[in-house]
Amino acid sequence: MTGVRDDDPAGRAEDVAPDDAAVPEDDRIPDDGSDDAAVPEDDRLPEDGSDDDERPDSRARPWWQGRASDLLVVVLCALLGVALVAQVRHTQEDPLAALRQDDLVRLLDDLDRRNIDLVEEQDRLQEELDGLRSAADSSQAAADAAAELAGTQGVLAGTVPAAGPGVEITVTDPGDAMRGQTMVTMIQELRNAGAEAIEIGGVRLTATSYVIRSTGGLVVDGTTISSPYVLRAIGDPQTMQVALEIPGGALSTVRGRGATVSLIEQAHVEIRSVAEPRDLEHSRVVED
Repeated sequence: MTGVRDDDPAGRAEDVAPDDAAVPEDDRIPDDGSDDAAVPEDDRLPEDGSDDDERPDSRARPWWQGRASDLLVVVLCALLGVALVAQVRHTQEDPLAALRQDDLVRLLDDLDRRNIDLVEEQDRLQEELDGLRSAADSSQAAADAAAELAGTQGVLAGTVPAAGPGVEITVTDPGDAMRGQTMVTMIQELRNAGAEAIEIGGVRLTATSYVIRSTGGLVVDGTTISSPYVLRAIGDPQTMQVALEIPGGALSTVRGRGATVSLIEQAHVEIRSVAEPRDLEHSRVVED
């Protein structure tokens, strides 16, 4: 039904809805345009177009029902991890357990050969060690012998101090009657009696030493000495004493010229004076 509102200045027409009271309630059409009365309630489709049988159950489940599967997965993972760790430990503790019999036999053969090689290597090294020790002992013995020889030659050459049993002779010549030749004869008798080192007035005698007479005394290797003349000789004291006291020897000659001679045997005679080694002018060492 169409009417015109009095207050519409434009005179626009407006649809006026029919009065619901004029239509019976059972014959009314739903506002959404569907006829709900024509379809039984049980046969109606859901508004979203799905079947009631396919709807998820909206009822709340217990708290443990959703976690049981997760807990089972965690337990299985833990058991698997424990089994893997146990397997790894077993493999590490016994690495041979995973080898086959053929591999074990081959491994034993390799170990036997290696053991034989090590024994041979040990024997070889032991021989080398024995050789080195022998060489070291020989070298040490040679060094000791060389040092002893050098000491002996040094004493005989007068280049090192010396000490040992011997005699001390003091010649007092107030009348200055001592001659160089008489002193040389005395030195020669001491050497013939086995004297190894001789000193006169603080001058060390060597194979090239000389003694000459000078005003007021004697000259020994360029050094002037005067009475009393003190001689020290290292050797067998008794042998040297007997050699010097031979009738007609050097001491008897000295006494015959008016000098006084004192000879004392001593258990320890010390000679500290040394002679400077001379440079060789003509002699050379013979090489082997």
